[in-house]
Amino acid sequence: MTIPTPSSCPTIRPLLLCLFFGLLSCVLWTPIQNTLAGAPIKVGLEQNPPLSFINEKGKPSGILIDILTVVADQEGWRLEFVPNTFDKCLESLKTKEIDLMVTIAYSKQRAELYDFNAINVIANWGQIYIPHRSSVQSYFDLSEKRIAVIANDTHHLALHSMLDQFGIKAHYLPVDNFDAVFRMVDSGQADAGVVGRFYALQNESHYPRLKASPIVFNPIEVRYAVPKGTNDYLLAALDKHLKILQADTASPYYQSLERWLGLTKKTTAPKWVLFVIWTAAGIILALLLFSFFLGARIKARTSHLQAEIRERNKAEEARQNSEHKYSELVNNANSIILRMDAQGHIIFFNEFAEKFFGFAQNEIIGQHVIGTIIPVQDSLGQDMEQMIQAICRTPESFINNENENMRKNGERIWVSWTNKPLYAADGTLESVLCVGMDVTARREYEAQLLHQTTYDQLTGLPNRDLLSDRINRAVKADDQRQKTMAILLLDLDNFKLINDTIGHTLGDQLLQAVGERLQNSLGHADTVARLGGDEFVVWQDNLLDKGQTAHLAEEILALFTPPFQVEGREFFISVSIGIALYPEDGHSIDLLLKYADVAMYHAKKQGKNNYHFFTRSINQELHLRMETERLLRRALERDEFLMYYQPQVNVLDHTIFGIEALIRWQPATDLVPPAEFIPILEETGMILVVGEWILTTACTQAKQWLDAGWPPFILSVNISARQFQQPDF
Repeated sequence: MTIPTPSSCPTIRPLLLCLFFGLLSCVLWTPIQNTLAGAPIKVGLEQNPPLSFINEKGKPSGILIDILTVVADQEGWRLEFVPNTFDKCLESLKTKEIDLMVTIAYSKQRAELYDFNAINVIANWGQIYIPHRSSVQSYFDLSEKRIAVIANDTHHLALHSMLDQFGIKAHYLPVDNFDAVFRMVDSGQADAGVVGRFYALQNESHYPRLKASPIVFNPIEVRYAVPKGTNDYLLAALDKHLKILQADTASPYYQSLERWLGLTKKTTAPKWVLFVIWTAAGIILALLLFSFFLGARIKARTSHLQAEIRERNKAEEARQNSEHKYSELVNNANSIILRMDAQGHIIFFNEFAEKFFGFAQNEIIGQHVIGTIIPVQDSLGQDMEQMIQAICRTPESFINNENENMRKNGERIWVSWTNKPLYAADGTLESVLCVGMDVTARREYEAQLLHQTTYDQLTGLPNRDLLSDRINRAVKADDQRQKTMAILLLDLDNFKLINDTIGHTLGDQLLQAVGERLQNSLGHADTVARLGGDEFVVWQDNLLDKGQTAHLAEEILALFTPPFQVEGREFFISVSIGIALYPEDGHSIDLLLKYADVAMYHAKKQGKNNYHFFTRSINQELHLRMETERLLRRALERDEFLMYYQPQVNVLDHTIFGIEALIRWQPATDLVPPAEFIPILEETGMILVVGEWILTTACTQAKQWLDAGWPPFILSVNISARQFQQPDF
């Protein structure tokens, strides 16, 4: 019996190929059967437009509903929507009362409670909304504020955690949905509210009295979720369809984004094309191998030369297929991919990199990365050419790095790079493969957070934290130079009275005007900062002598001679300055600020609108005053105050017509003169309590004298001006 060969029976090979393709198609494309065929899938739905909501016709709607409906139609699922609040949807998911939940943000904590699909559906983030009149500008302004939130929402939990880290206490008002958050803030029941940005984009126009604050936080991925350990087929099917939908810019996925958000569709090759290419290449390779081995068995006596030729042809074809697959993979990747030689010249630039940077192939290939996609210096002053040289010299040290890049139009962006060194056969560095990802949004978000924590939100000046950091750096760098530095603490004279008179809004504008004048006029100073309230600090580094500091203080006093203009009104205000020197007075920022405050208090005591250097003598005076104040606070309790009564006598008939009540203080054995403790009572406000005791004691004594038969007389009691300001006086 003669076995037919491919050449003798030309129909065998096509039949074998058809059989092979048929079997492979069955294996690859057999659909996964629904394990719950016929049973409805219960879908938890919260009111969170435009992601998911019940529309005015009572129908489920939104981006995630559109996508789920498309998948359900293709999979043959029957959906049963269960509308509820977000909190109750989560509880139903945990107790398995629903099979699937839409509009749930992915987090590691939630992944321990529920199972999520792998592909992100859409990204979202949190936004703080406030009334137009509100002054909330940073996280610190949220202290003691009433904040409306959706209970257990990821934005609520993230904000709570962030404020706790800063030690900021806020009062959270839980509601069921974002619309309720807006209503709470609009009605004044809450000072601020946490809203998802997508919802805000569609609904903020309904609340014209509200505005978005500068506080944004908690970038999240919105996915689908099922109860833990159940319904894996739902997640697998969703990921399968999402992969296909996101790869096709004309798919219902992008139509839904355009419909609800008006987002521009990205242009990228469908990911299923890569799958087809890989599959086809695998089939071709398998067929070639099959053909080779079949031919080898049939043609056992074929010459060695023919076999070698076939081997070479097969290898060349495989190489070409491999290069084709690599080229397709790299050019269709949604990442920046480039290669540069050991000197930093670009030798490969994929299509995504072309679109991202704005360069065509003929404009970029062969060019050095410096001056094209990387600036000579970044915004921080780093020499980028030295960095590139270091990467090419020791690539293993720069497997990952993040640096500032630039587009063809000059726009600066931040890119996170992963670098892979490629070596020649002799072990020398041939090139570096670089894969990059745009991280500009994250860097801007981090910069915003840093600015909120290091700069005063009212004046834009550095705050205490940034001032401390700069001074501490200067002190650490001063081990060798032994230079002199000065801290000048400025306190506006009588600002509380002005603020109470003109109102806090104009008061804030006056503080802004003061900060602006100090910043513009003292450019030679190292730092002008605001500590809070009406206190400012001027820090001068590397002073020559004490006289230079005195000249700076006189210059500051002169700045306050012209009036400040606020909303067409003129305000005259002076300032008292306390000065502490490094290293003469101390080595730490806290100690220097404390001594500057002591000196400033002394300047105010001497009549205000002047300056005073810290000395040990005024420090001792302050300690004596503080000790006197401490003892005075216990004087009433210890019954240490005495009342002396000085009679007023008629010189003609020597009769007593009046008596003056005089207070004395005897904390131990010696009497303390009134001039030493009365001013402290006035400054601390204790005069109100002590003044009431004086009146009560004097009137009680007068009554006793009258009861004893004394004729009527005038009783004189000294009253503090602060007592007349009390409504019950």
